[in-house]
Amino acid sequence: MLVKDHPYAETRPFPLSFFFSAIKETTVVDKHTVRFRMDDPYAPLLSNLAYPTGRIISPEAVKKHGKDVGRNPAGT
Repeated sequence: MLVKDHPYAETRPFPLSFFFSAIKETTVVDKHTVRFRMDDPYAPLLSNLAYPTGRIISPEAVKKHGKDVGRNPAGT
């Protein structure tokens, strides 16, 4: 969602988005697995994913609530 022309980019702001600038590609492997590709090792990634900015949220919740998705919790 850091790509400016992404359909849900308007759900921002993403004040800590630079935490994820090392990620070059994200791939959904299966229902429970996401793969991140980076060009270089980046040790802080796991720590950064633990920040609220690193959460993976429901695409359906984003479609339904748009900019207000942060005010409408979904998931666990």
